[in-house]
Amino acid sequence: MLNFKGKKISAKIFIYIFIIFIVGSYIYAKLTSDLPLNLPEVTIKYEDKKVPTTHGEYTWLSSFSKDQPKAGNSNLAGPSYDLGMDLSRFVAKANSEIEIVFEDAPPEITLRRWTVGDSENETSEKIESFKKVNTIKLPDKKGEYIYEVRGRWSNTNVTVTVFRVLVE
Repeated sequence: MLNFKGKKISAKIFIYIFIIFIVGSYIYAKLTSDLPLNLPEVTIKYEDKKVPTTHGEYTWLSSFSKDQPKAGNSNLAGPSYDLGMDLSRFVAKANSEIEIVFEDAPPEITLRRWTVGDSENETSEKIESFKKVNTIKLPDKKGEYIYEVRGRWSNTNVTVTVFRVLVE
């Protein structure tokens, strides 16, 4: 039989095992999931300097099981073109390169581009995925452009980053 002192030790062991179980479950979920647990940061760089960006629409649901959402965000940002019009621009040279840096690389990236003053016509292209750093080439035609970078991990895990550039 355990004396009073032994019961205290048993309770402490139970608490330690419980904490280890919770931490282990979290680590297991993180290691076995293809999705980042939180909305990843996206940084846009020109000549190794961060450029002004804004978050566009995003949806981020994550869970420990596929049937039980843990958290979520909604699409309340508005059209990317309109967000870009409210954003300060940076100046870049024609045909120069921009770096798109994802905190966690998505399997699918879509790049959309509008010419300022023409919100109806856009170009859209998929760029190489599963990379944390992606490089895109700016147009050779001078003008002002709004870009949308859409990273997609799944139907319920999408993030959009918008930036505006004046190409000279």
